[in-house]
Amino acid sequence: MRVYELAQELDIESKVVMSKLIEMNEFARSASSIVPTPAIRKIRAEFRSQGTAAASSLQDAEDE
Repeated sequence: MRVYELAQELDIESKVVMSKLIEMNEFARSASSIVPTPAIRKIRAEFRSQGTAAASSLQDAEDE
């Protein structure tokens, strides 16, 4: 799965997913980079547990 596909699934921007991958020490050069399966599971779990309100606040923080 690519970064942009995961972002679309979670209804967030690709740059938010890329930032999270960097925090997890995973390599992501662009939105078309492939996300490793363990990282997909972690990101899905985190964003689904936080809900869309938390995801929106992360996007706002990234926009600043």
